[in-house]
Amino acid sequence: MSNLPGICLTVSGPGLLHALGGMANANMNCWPVVVLAGSSDRNQETMGAFQEFPQVEACRLYSKFTARPNSLEAIPAIIEKAVRSSIYGRPGACYVDIPGDMVTSKIRSELLRPAPCCLRAPMAMAESQVVKEAALIIKSAKRPLVIVGKAIRANTTGETGLFKIHGGAKAGNEGDKRIAALKLELIRIRRKARNAKLRRFSCKKSGSPYQPSHFTLNSAAYSRAEDNIKKLINLCGLPFLPTPMGKGVVPDNHRNCVSAARSRALQNADVILLLGARLNWILHFGHPPRFRADVKIIQVDLCAEELGNNVKPVAALLGDVNAVVEQLLECFRTNPWTYPSNSEWWLHLKEKMKDNEEASKALAAQKSLPMNYYTVFHNIQAMLPKDCIIVSEGANTMDISRTVLQNYLPRHRLDAGTFGTMGVGLGFALAAAVIAKDESPHQRVICIEGDSAFGFSGMEVETVCRYGFPIVVIVVNNNGIYSGVDEDSWNELKKVGETEIVAPPISLTPNAHYEQVIIAFGGKGYFVQTPEELQKALAACLADQKLPSLINVMIDPSSDRKKQDFTWLTRSNM
Repeated sequence: MSNLPGICLTVSGPGLLHALGGMANANMNCWPVVVLAGSSDRNQETMGAFQEFPQVEACRLYSKFTARPNSLEAIPAIIEKAVRSSIYGRPGACYVDIPGDMVTSKIRSELLRPAPCCLRAPMAMAESQVVKEAALIIKSAKRPLVIVGKAIRANTTGETGLFKIHGGAKAGNEGDKRIAALKLELIRIRRKARNAKLRRFSCKKSGSPYQPSHFTLNSAAYSRAEDNIKKLINLCGLPFLPTPMGKGVVPDNHRNCVSAARSRALQNADVILLLGARLNWILHFGHPPRFRADVKIIQVDLCAEELGNNVKPVAALLGDVNAVVEQLLECFRTNPWTYPSNSEWWLHLKEKMKDNEEASKALAAQKSLPMNYYTVFHNIQAMLPKDCIIVSEGANTMDISRTVLQNYLPRHRLDAGTFGTMGVGLGFALAAAVIAKDESPHQRVICIEGDSAFGFSGMEVETVCRYGFPIVVIVVNNNGIYSGVDEDSWNELKKVGETEIVAPPISLTPNAHYEQVIIAFGGKGYFVQTPEELQKALAACLADQKLPSLINVMIDPSSDRKKQDFTWLTRSNM
């Protein structure tokens, strides 16, 4: 969201182990993060020191760069390389290990080797001849399609670095003091940056051996990939399909968006322009039956190793997506071409879009209670601000909400991502709220959770309340994982035998009052069972700009997605 690496500070041993999942998730999703962790004193290695663990070795599997400085003098250079590695090429996680004896050591400032801040990530362009060939292939297409991925380098102005203090098992009195001191220093730096309205980090030599390097922050006006992609779509009249977190790069309500005919578009396109998206499980590996066996893939990616994964492209455009799309635009400006809007392909797509939209509307219009997913999401969609940031996680909750809830702006949707990680929703919402508070104080963050997903990190509502972020959490409660049982059926099961034996393992407590959790910490909670109650509760939440809130929405435990053409590709790996 900020285009700068997040900074995660954690204690040693168990604290770092808790961070490994986040590092893996960041790597899978190509998100820059630098993890800093304390570790055992160097003179206590192999002696069974407090929280001793092979941290450097453990982090190598989950990071692009891992290092342990061999001296205090080396720390600035190591930090610079970690930051640079996290944002250069394909972004990802980096780890720096700081032994405990280094944390408490001192050094004369003149002995430090200051490292200048790295330059912003370079933007490479593709070979011009290959770009021209790609443009000709697009022009020859009978059924073209553009797929917009989340890996669109989002260079923006006015960014803010995020710092998260992550604790593990009990760190001990000295460890707690170190974490507290570092936390206060990071908060001081962040406040200084916010007050000065300066954002870009560069390191300067510190005048005191007790202070970390000062940060001078410089603004830079970077190009935006979404602008060029919209120009390409509009200039050439091409149908496009966003990946889940590519939603909003071009608005979902754009006339050329074919999300409502996703399966038909993928299955029948003869030429696909792949912009920063990977042919992994999310795009069914580019294989039949979801794709044509003879489909021509034009692949744009900044990572050379990604080109040709699963399907050999007819044109491999290695470079920054924004720069490569600009190259394509130049080709189409020099030799103008527009795909005809009255083509058989467009008619074929619009027919399917109409059928699917009508099916969704029919489900949303059902008056029976408890509500189904579509009724809930259509009511939510009707009330959401167009500039809100949507965070979503869960199984059916995430999948169905993605098809109903619209994104109109880039980087305004966060979900379980490429790794399919549950438990990230509240953390993502907190990060989004920090960005919104700094950049657009009136922007709302809407966190939509399945009841099972909420169970992974629901206690983070205490953090939300502690900092007073007006996040709106909506728990779509079907009493279970994928599906549950209603209260009457649950009571009947209890008569048969012990619940741990007779109850389905995917069922949760019926009608659990999750809204009471946020009430306990000073937020507002709502328990709703009808569309009217949902509308009233959501209106009250959106009107309140100060307090966080949680709406617990009861739905039919047997509610499911509308019939899928390829159910085998949406099954769980349970």
